[in-house]
Amino acid sequence: MKIQLSDKELDSVKILLKSKDENILVSDLLMDYLTVKPRLVNMGEVRHVMASSTCSQEDAFLRILTERLCSDGKDQNTRSTLLNHLGGKVTKLEPKRYIDNPYFKNISLPDYGDGKWSIRHREYAPFEGFAYLDTALDGDSFVEITHLGYFEKSFIYPAILESNSVWMSITPHEIETMASAIKEVKGNVVVFGLGLGYFAYMASLKDEVARIVVIERDHRLIDLFNKHILPQFKHKEKIVVIEMDAFVYAKTALEEEMFSYAFVDIYRSVDDGLPLFLRMKKLEAKSPDTKFIYWLGSSLLAMVRRVVLTIIEEIIDGYKDQDFQRALTKEDRLFAEVFARLPKEAITGIDGVKRLLSDEALSALLRKAR
Repeated sequence: MKIQLSDKELDSVKILLKSKDENILVSDLLMDYLTVKPRLVNMGEVRHVMASSTCSQEDAFLRILTERLCSDGKDQNTRSTLLNHLGGKVTKLEPKRYIDNPYFKNISLPDYGDGKWSIRHREYAPFEGFAYLDTALDGDSFVEITHLGYFEKSFIYPAILESNSVWMSITPHEIETMASAIKEVKGNVVVFGLGLGYFAYMASLKDEVARIVVIERDHRLIDLFNKHILPQFKHKEKIVVIEMDAFVYAKTALEEEMFSYAFVDIYRSVDDGLPLFLRMKKLEAKSPDTKFIYWLGSSLLAMVRRVVLTIIEEIIDGYKDQDFQRALTKEDRLFAEVFARLPKEAITGIDGVKRLLSDEALSALLRKAR
């Protein structure tokens, strides 16, 4: 790939590269918070800040959080960047919104374990933070916005664990990040990944959805689902679960089934999902009449955008095509995979760069055959 830029356009690209570096910085800060110390903020501290500064509860939460995350020598710029990427606030969520969710309300999940797979209940402590929406973009500099939420009181939710590690749970995050896909699907739908059957259940409640085929490769999870969960579904007659690897099914059987939609949820998070996302995107061309929707699709495309921006940065620094083909590490292979799909013709001007970085353009590139 070649890039043709004037000096002024190069300065504009450097702004995009700065945004990319800030996206990574904030992501690292929040990842440490969410996975290692999500109970960093507590009720007593929030009330103290509210009393001393007459600010809202949400603003008090945000003030404490940013001070804690930036307490180890990070400068004021880091704090400002963090605030910018949090959209200016966090949100106190109302439990009723999620307790009234049809799956949450109607499906009873007992604590159960069969060795590898188990159903357990987990708890959000009061003021424990978590991401509850997919990544959003702010402006044409591709600043990534993270939406954090918390409950004022403890909140109990069901989860399915694989070898004692949470694989899928019915939390605000899952409910909110699947909502738009559930609203869109109709006709015959294939779902890659079973989990607790949340997506299949919610889609089956729609009159517009005729049939749902779930592809799951682990027979023990299927047995658990068939025994404890599926019998409670109102429209279980719409649902068929097939034991098969998702990629094998996408390669060999998907096109013949004539599905209107495919919902892909075969990963725990964006980090382990990115290679699987790239792999499945390549198979979309085999089923051109099926619309693919990916859980956390915006976040996955944001990760791809970071890779593309890094490639652009390295090309500006003098890297050649062959430099991206020396794939020695897992990260190298990821960069090589994305680089191989970038346009061979020159990208001209800042507008050309921004078009390349749009969700639509990135998604189309990843679908394209080499």
